[in-house]
Amino acid sequence: MFEIKVELEQDHQQLGEVVVVADAKKNTENAIITQQRTSLVMQTGASAQQITKTQDKDASEVIRRVPGISMIEEKFVMVRGFSQRYNNVWIYNSAVPSSEAGARAFSFDIIPSSQLDNMLVVKSPALEYPVDFSGGFILVNTKDVPSSNLFTISVGTSLNDQTHLKKILYNKGSGTDFLGFDNGFCSLKGGINAVLSPMNNGYDLLNNGLNND
Repeated sequence: MFEIKVELEQDHQQLGEVVVVADAKKNTENAIITQQRTSLVMQTGASAQQITKTQDKDASEVIRRVPGISMIEEKFVMVRGFSQRYNNVWIYNSAVPSSEAGARAFSFDIIPSSQLDNMLVVKSPALEYPVDFSGGFILVNTKDVPSSNLFTISVGTSLNDQTHLKKILYNKGSGTDFLGFDNGFCSLKGGINAVLSPMNNGYDLLNNGLNND
């Protein structure tokens, strides 16, 4: 019987630093709320997750839901009472030129809401933002270019709880209403004179309403 002895030598190696880099999601409601809570400046905004819950078709309809925002001509933004000339608009960390000739104004209705990732409205100055604004600094972030073809479809519905599934008064109508004329079902018996003849004055006319027959 043979025996083989193998002696293992102790050794150790130290790995270098491991850094994991990831981009935080900024298109959710929680991301916008967290950014507002941790920011040192006054800011509000809207995320892509919020936009999908509305019927807004462009950026002007999205930004009007932000507190402190009013719209001029349904496309220009007024922040805290300051008109569009006092605002500064950036798209994806780049300043945008004016969309109007001879005026400092940006038309938000040219950006489809489906291309928005989030929108932030900064209302107080800070070192990390440009200071050439008096109303607000509006930062528009668009979605990244998709890596593959995609198709999006959305379906919505609504319900009026004041009328649906409620008992209401209605006129049954006659069998010829769909033709555009009445077959006598809604006619007054004896004509209008027979209805007004028992009434002596205007007071009686006001107090005698139509019956439910």
